[in-house]
Amino acid sequence: MTTEDPPTTAEESEESAQEPRGGSSPSPATPPTKEPFWSTGAVRTILLSVVGVAVAGTVLGLVLTGPEPSSEAPQPPDVASPTAIDEEARDDDVVVFATEVLQTWGQSDLEYRAWWAELKPMLSPGGRQAYAFTEPSKIPELGEVRPVEISRGGDTTATVFFATDAGRFGVDVSRRSAEDPWQAHRVVFPEQGSVFG
Repeated sequence: MTTEDPPTTAEESEESAQEPRGGSSPSPATPPTKEPFWSTGAVRTILLSVVGVAVAGTVLGLVLTGPEPSSEAPQPPDVASPTAIDEEARDDDVVVFATEVLQTWGQSDLEYRAWWAELKPMLSPGGRQAYAFTEPSKIPELGEVRPVEISRGGDTTATVFFATDAGRFGVDVSRRSAEDPWQAHRVVFPEQGSVFG
């Protein structure tokens, strides 16, 4: 004769269903930990974002406004005041060259081709453009050309002034370096100033 287990209530059934098999007690579940917003990774991300925005703002500002203007204004070339030309200075290469230029330019009795053939080799590219279409017959009669003053701008620029029968004329000359030959830019008429200041 078999014995029957006593009936169980619904509450007892639920409790037994919840009990694990094998007789071991369950370990309590640990909820996942959440790092606070001030953790190392978050702080690093925030700092990198701030630095990136600052750098981008600086670059954008330079692009839009350009570099700050320099407080130093460019200085004009140092041109000495005209000094008198004595007998010894008349043999200076720049004085000899400028004298030749003015004498050649002042040959108003020549026809154009002969006049231009003599003058052109002495001129700078700008001088050639300025005098390429000059009519020699319209040039003033200079008479005797006497160098009287020179104004130097270092070793590469100078203006030589002359006394002539038509007034005080000058010749602006320059060269790339102290070893290069002189070239004439233009003839300075009375009451005009040198292109070098």
